[in-house]
Amino acid sequence: MEIDQFETQSDNEGKIFTFISVGKMNIIKIIRYDREDIIYNDLIGNMLTASNLGFGDKKSDTYQIDDIARSNNGDMFMVFNTILHTIPIFFSKMNNTAIHIKGADKVRHIAYHRFLNQRYDELINEYYFYGSLNRVIYPYEKGTIYDYIVALIKK
Repeated sequence: MEIDQFETQSDNEGKIFTFISVGKMNIIKIIRYDREDIIYNDLIGNMLTASNLGFGDKKSDTYQIDDIARSNNGDMFMVFNTILHTIPIFFSKMNNTAIHIKGADKVRHIAYHRFLNQRYDELINEYYFYGSLNRVIYPYEKGTIYDYIVALIKK
């Protein structure tokens, strides 16, 4: 299945990606995977460490993220597909971790859940998805809004 996405540039570690959102304006976006040593407990007591998936507009000449900017550039699904494209690259470099995702505000958080729900049946072939509530992870259920979405690559 051909998926529209923007071309990305990456650091050699697969942790920082930049791309240009082309819509009403050209906006440099950044995706960062930051190891936060976040520990989750699954339902049978196993511990899982995770890295945070951060995303937003690139702040001036740094690799800092403005995750509350509202560009309304008309390319939201291409942006989501671009983020999704970076996940297997990250996992290829950091294969013993999970990623967790939470929007910077309620609107973004719900948008991330909505995007996953729309692509879930396709993505479940490559990833395990969980929802985190109070740092405990549960099998992901479409329609439920979790504190975090937690993803692991299937090996």
